[in-house]
Amino acid sequence: MHTRDIRIHVLGTVFNVRCYPEDNQTEATLISGLVQISQTGDSSGETLLLHPREKVVVQKNRWKPKPRSR
Repeated sequence: MHTRDIRIHVLGTVFNVRCYPEDNQTEATLISGLVQISQTGDSSGETLLLHPREKVVVQKNRWKPKPRSR
């Protein structure tokens, strides 16, 4: 799955994604399991793993994600 700002590699999980054209940010919240997040169009290999009850918010076209507990 991917949005304008991030790619999400699903690793057997339940999660929510919010990314609307009018929003200035993309949000991914993990309910259970594990997801791997990377920037859309980036070939550097930089990724972020989300664990249950973590959320990542990425500002439009900016890649500085930090997971935070919800």
